[in-house]
Amino acid sequence: MQEILEILSLLLVSATKFFLAPSIAIYLGYGFLKSVFITSAGGIIGFFIFFKFGIIIRKWFLKLFKKKKKAFFTKKTRLIVKVRAKYGLWGLAILTPCLLSVPIGAFLASRYYSKDKRTIPFFIGFIILWSILLSSISLSVFYENI
Repeated sequence: MQEILEILSLLLVSATKFFLAPSIAIYLGYGFLKSVFITSAGGIIGFFIFFKFGIIIRKWFLKLFKKKKKAFFTKKTRLIVKVRAKYGLWGLAILTPCLLSVPIGAFLASRYYSKDKRTIPFFIGFIILWSILLSSISLSVFYENI
């Protein structure tokens, strides 16, 4: 029962704050492969939930506010446009698990890249890649300090 609760909590942490999950898994005594598997699964599940939720919310808002408002730019919208133009889908997929968080990256992906067929494979691939990288770093740091 204890292990099931640990795994569920790791899945939840992986779905929201992915960067911390591999370190927590290694600290709890899970091996490299188990850590990669659990954190990848949690990140992917979280991405799908927040990606689909973002699409549903966007459709709901479009129905609610059918009037087209005049476009205006703020510092925030200019920054989003610059980042999207400079880095695109690749940049968002690379940065989401580590620097952004899975929910924010999934919402941005659903906003800008929901129709792109490469979105889901890119995000899954980079979630797994970051899981392997962060688990190996956590494993080496944890065993170095013992």
